[in-house]
Amino acid sequence: MSSIDLATVPNTDLRSTFFFNGRLLSGEDLTQEKHFNEEARRLLGHAAGCGIVSGLEVLPVTFKSGDAARRATTVTVTAGLAINGCGQPLCLKDRTEFSLSTAEGSDSGQGSGAFHPCGSIKPAAITARHGLCLLVMSPASVKEELAPVSGLGNQAYSCNARYLTEAVRFRTIGLTGFDAELADTGRMRNRVAYRCFGYHDSTTTLLQDPFGPQADRYGLADRLIGRQLTPSDVPLAVIYWSEQSRFIDMWAVRRRLTGPSSTARWSGLLADRRRAEGEAMFLQFQDQIESLRAPENRPATLKAPDHFRFLPPVGILPCTSKASGQKTSGFDLDYFFSGLKVRREKTAAGGERLQPLFVEASQVEALVRDALLYPPIEVKTAEDDLIWVYLVRENAQAIDRSVGAGPETPYAVFVNGHTPFLARGRYDLSHWDYANYA
Repeated sequence: MSSIDLATVPNTDLRSTFFFNGRLLSGEDLTQEKHFNEEARRLLGHAAGCGIVSGLEVLPVTFKSGDAARRATTVTVTAGLAINGCGQPLCLKDRTEFSLSTAEGSDSGQGSGAFHPCGSIKPAAITARHGLCLLVMSPASVKEELAPVSGLGNQAYSCNARYLTEAVRFRTIGLTGFDAELADTGRMRNRVAYRCFGYHDSTTTLLQDPFGPQADRYGLADRLIGRQLTPSDVPLAVIYWSEQSRFIDMWAVRRRLTGPSSTARWSGLLADRRRAEGEAMFLQFQDQIESLRAPENRPATLKAPDHFRFLPPVGILPCTSKASGQKTSGFDLDYFFSGLKVRREKTAAGGERLQPLFVEASQVEALVRDALLYPPIEVKTAEDDLIWVYLVRENAQAIDRSVGAGPETPYAVFVNGHTPFLARGRYDLSHWDYANYA
């Protein structure tokens, strides 16, 4: 069967210089070839997706001098690689320390880097005393060294730049409209994070009416696009500081490399973005738990409702142990989940206590991965949805039977109650002292 060529559609963005013997080349010809390669790289970047590839962690800096103002506004960003929404790779070669008060920078003609620009917006100013801001990284370029110039219309210049070096630029965006979240001091960090996730904006409309109009843009980054944020920017962290407290929350806005959706109509259910956001919720919780776990916070006395308006669909919680010789900085499960709907049992004194269930270690990875697709858990009252709380049999058994050896940290895994129940007793798989009973 013969084929018929219906049409040839040129792509003028991918126009390369045609080389042949005897052609006189100018700087414009070579620049066109460079633009062709840059555009090809940008398309490959779009195919890979946007987000953090590796590194680029935002960390606080501690000063021995006790300079509180400087300590509050100085951060370190580790070396790493990201791809922005324009398909541009952004590489930070070395660990970098800087003050947020000088990270605002200014927009210049070089701010869009060696690629075609995606737009430029002047960042909002913030104060050094307090604030809530978004730290972003953008592409830039720097001209270095000198090269002599001769002929072809350049007689007015004796020299020009030898190299155009790709660079990155950091700036801050002051965040407003978070008054209710900042006023709730105990749960501030958690509430700010879930405003950034755009929870409720993203799935409620889709699930109520999958054939109605859909919210294709949600969350903090989407809300700021076109106002204070451009597709060239890569969000790194939300940072808050005041005279009383400070936090750096990377996972409120940080996302792993996320591939583009092949369908717009059902992207709310099928896009890679949804799983990436579930992972970010999990990692945001784990980061916050580590900060609450500090001994001065007395973690065994903390309750989830006092620090969390939302829990992720799955979380791993270091907990206390009554085993002799165990000195761990963990959370008391019964106290942490007090007031929430979890499985409980009657005590001899007539009260109730949390009754965790046992799972095998071989089930944990699948449990975590599957649970990421479920919605987060709203922390309100005991009338809300059930939360399953599991202990891992191998971890609990090793701690109970060890004498000064074995695992140092007992832990529990909690998941959204809508996930499939895993703690059913099974012949040849359950262990007598760590069995589940109907």
